[in-house]
Amino acid sequence: MLTIRRADRADIPNIVRLTTSLAERFITRDCTQEGALNLVDSMNESQTHERFAGAYRYFVACDDGEIVGVVATQEDRHLYHLFVAERYHRRGIGRDLWQIARQACITNGNRGHFTVNSSRGSRGVYESFGFVAQPEVVVNGVPFVPMSLTLD
Repeated sequence: MLTIRRADRADIPNIVRLTTSLAERFITRDCTQEGALNLVDSMNESQTHERFAGAYRYFVACDDGEIVGVVATQEDRHLYHLFVAERYHRRGIGRDLWQIARQACITNGNRGHFTVNSSRGSRGVYESFGFVAQPEVVVNGVPFVPMSLTLD
């Protein structure tokens, strides 16, 4: 049975395993070698612990206790991470995670404006959520598509 809940620090090793494996599979191929290393390093346990201590909120999707998806928001306005294990793609889990994270941001005072820096491969997913793309940029060897969403 799939459940979504607020993540806690005990989840960090599994969050790191999921995010880094998916980043290595789907995102780093578009990066420079240095960009790929920096991207994966930014997802390590130490960095994730710092985000938990800061202005980030994480939710996880679990299937029979296994973390199969994660969403993180920063400062109640930026969609920082959204990852779903490949074998769970196309089941609506990413959309469900986003809806829960979005509602938590709104409950915390966001008036309906969000941003995300999408990987090339995820752009269509975010467009299906209503995000609007800007021209692609490359920062430190990592290409991404800045996107924004304003709710009515």
